[in-house]
Amino acid sequence: MRTILLATVLAGMAACAPLQDKLHPGETATLQNAWMTPTVQQAPAPLYCYRTIGREDCYRTPPAGERTRLTGHYGPPPEVLAY
Repeated sequence: MRTILLATVLAGMAACAPLQDKLHPGETATLQNAWMTPTVQQAPAPLYCYRTIGREDCYRTPPAGERTRLTGHYGPPPEVLAY
């Protein structure tokens, strides 16, 4: 009786192995899916914002002689750039 039960359990486990691989492919197969590949995005263009009377004005290149009015920037600092 035990032999038949053991054989049934082993046969059931052997039958489930392909189903297990199909339902849970593993880390390597999951990482190869198309939705897991990273998308490369380009960095945005530099932006330099300066204080004015009414509002901040932002430029793609820092204007000469305006370092004291700089309120923020994205990109290389204006001191590094050649005016």
